[in-house]
Amino acid sequence: MQRTWRSVSLGIVFLSLLLCFSTHGAELDLKLRYWMTEPEGGLRVDDGEITGTTIDVKEDLGLRTEDENVVLVELLLHLGDRFRVWFGYGDMLFEGSALVRDEFVFAGETFFVEADVESRLEMTAAEAGIELDLIPIEMLGLGVCASVTFFEGQASITDINTLLSAEVSLSTVLPTFGVFARLSTIDDKLALSARLLGLTYNDDTYTNIVVEGKFELFANIDVICGYRSMSVDVEEDEVFIDAKLSGFFIGGAVSF
Repeated sequence: MQRTWRSVSLGIVFLSLLLCFSTHGAELDLKLRYWMTEPEGGLRVDDGEITGTTIDVKEDLGLRTEDENVVLVELLLHLGDRFRVWFGYGDMLFEGSALVRDEFVFAGETFFVEADVESRLEMTAAEAGIELDLIPIEMLGLGVCASVTFFEGQASITDINTLLSAEVSLSTVLPTFGVFARLSTIDDKLALSARLLGLTYNDDTYTNIVVEGKFELFANIDVICGYRSMSVDVEEDEVFIDAKLSGFFIGGAVSF
């Protein structure tokens, strides 16, 4: 399956770059979002014939967002009236500590009841996508979109008393397809937008939803706020993840 996803993903990236280099006079938006989110859901890591335990990352490990937020960067290119290409990047760090309430197995290691554990989850996400506006009128936009997201992450659990430690790394590529909508005032001072992307294949599911409001504060400078939700239910390389990141964000945008 990964070979198929990588082929589709490379196609989306290639088309995005081709549109960028073949279009002159493109408008450019640079966005910074401060995303207030925490992880929730389950994680299981097997090790050969040793089946891991499904762990609730919030209730069992106490994972929380380091420094209270996640910074997301997005570059949006307006290629004429109908095409847009975007590139996004974000680093996420979640840390936590907890006393083990129920014995569990993670990556072949057993953590017993009353163990004092510290956990760490690092994730990097890089995204490229394209939008095609099917209704390119002045105040309304409605169309289809496609993207590819490269995920790379590492999770570790350590018993701080016995120094027993286990960790796992995972990288995957997820192409997604969906729809978007935009609504703005005549003078474009205020705009609302929504983008829904998703993928379901066999038992694997991934969704990415962004709802955003924009207000023009000064010429070429906007204030943005909204809500983002990312959920993934996937099993690969002895790692099972059924987790969700969601929350409100605030930030700004500069147009060139």
